[in-house]
Amino acid sequence: MRFMKELMLDSTLMTNNFYGKHMYSQEELDDIRVEWGLHFSKILAETEVGKLNVDE
Repeated sequence: MRFMKELMLDSTLMTNNFYGKHMYSQEELDDIRVEWGLHFSKILAETEVGKLNVDE
């Protein structure tokens, strides 16, 4: 997700670093997992999918 986010913010990454390889640290990966989880949870809470009652 971070890579996609960086591409959206800086379109020159595709042309300048297409063949380059960037390694993310475990801490950076964990931060992205948390960010993705919070974002996904927010989307679920705002949609009908998140409001379904599984007992019905």
